[in-house]
Amino acid sequence: FDLSQPMKQGMPSFFAHVPFSFSLNIRHADLNIPGGLGMANDIIVGSTHSGTHIDAVGHFSRNGCLHGGLDVRQVTTGPGGLLQHGIEQTAPILRRAVLFDVAAFKNQAALDPAYAITAQDLQMTAKAQGVELRSGDVALIRTGWAAYWDSPPRYLSMDKGTPGPDLSGAEWLVRNGASFTGDVTFAYEFNPGD
Repeated sequence: FDLSQPMKQGMPSFFAHVPFSFSLNIRHADLNIPGGLGMANDIIVGSTHSGTHIDAVGHFSRNGCLHGGLDVRQVTTGPGGLLQHGIEQTAPILRRAVLFDVAAFKNQAALDPAYAITAQDLQMTAKAQGVELRSGDVALIRTGWAAYWDSPPRYLSMDKGTPGPDLSGAEWLVRNGASFTGDVTFAYEFNPGD
């Protein structure tokens, strides 16, 4: 399964992030190089939170602490990034993956906005689709929201929310051995909206 989305001008971008931008800043016809040579060069600008990506546990903090109770002032260096919990500290991922197609299980092309995927949803989806999550597996959850990629307001759905695992769903994944988990919404977890 291809988990990526095309990176292009106007793609979904969270309001707090730099929007993705691509420009062919030098075109072949812009330069007159001796010998009839031509060249093109482009520039890409964007946040590391652009498009599909893997987040590190150092991405969010609460009350000044990162995962494990680490004080953000002690591990955040600015230009150097994070001293702990940076994505570069994640080993390469080569594991068995299990797809929980929750949208198909619910007979929907895409789950409703703000749909909380519960432990029961995951358990029933696994049973109906004949999949088993084993210790160390990657758990991928299909919500159907990839279909909205070309409609950023609908994809981000800040006011109406986005589907994703709730606390019971996350706990079920951990109890059943998931080493990593992912979906195609911008924030992964259940977002109830405004």
